Amino acid sequence: MVDQAVGVSLSPDDMVAGGLMDDVDVTWKGARFALWDYGGKVPTPVPALKLTLVGADGEEHEQYYSTGAAKDWSPSPDGKMLIPLSGASLRSTTNFAMLMQSIWNTQQFPRDRLSNDISVFEGIVAHMIQVAAPKRKGLAPKMVDGKEVEATVLVVDKIIKLPWEGDAQQAKAGKGKGKSAGKTAAVAASAETAEGAVDEIAAETEVVILEILAENPDGIQKKSLPVKIIQKRQAHPQKSNIISKAYDDVFLGDAARPWAFADGVLKMR
Repeated sequence: MVDQAVGVSLSPDDMVAGGLMDDVDVTWKGARFALWDYGGKVPTPVPALKLTLVGADGEEHEQYYSTGAAKDWSPSPDGKMLIPLSGASLRSTTNFAMLMQSIWNTQQFPRDRLSNDISVFEGIVAHMIQVAAPKRKGLAPKMVDGKEVEATVLVVDKIIKLPWEGDAQQAKAGKGKGKSAGKTAAVAASAETAEGAVDEIAAETEVVILEILAENPDGIQKKSLPVKIIQKRQAHPQKSNIISKAYDDVFLGDAARPWAFADGVLKMR
């Protein structure tokens, strides 16, 4: 389950570029976090999830979902992650959280596929509908032609196809009589590779944290690690997994590590 976001006041009209979509089948061509100024309507851009949706007619639509305040969250340079800045938690009242909850409600997306990388959703084909937005204190009502109308959010009603299903179906069709033996060997090899990858990620995470601590002899707060790691490992292929490991309290609190971790702060022993 996705952590739940600090809401920012949004006009539902601002959540759509290119017209209001409803009751449609679309492909998620792109999913990235970005700073957005609501088409120039606010002076300070705020963090949001930007979806690029492709309809049956091939037309692309941009859809934005609030994630919280700019003081609390920042998109990573590649837009794949939402970086915490203040230690705040995501809340369930934002449009982004509503979108994520709608995906889980379908019970069609495997949760073990979810990490902190939003691009895992790219390639989904889904049926999406408008639903009522939660009432938000201090938000002016939505007005159309001088009349108040209900605020809505575009969410997932049903997943038609998961991003990886096409490749999986082709692989299944190409298998012959040695299917069971081949599958057993592949699973064993995959498990061995995964275990090795975990060890490598832990080792690399320790290395980069030590680099950061060398530059911060008085210690550093856990919440500051993601930004520091991005600065030092921008091009690393396992960057997202390294950040996840660095945010794991069990890993940080391991007595075998060369640092001490208490009250959200890391210091060299």
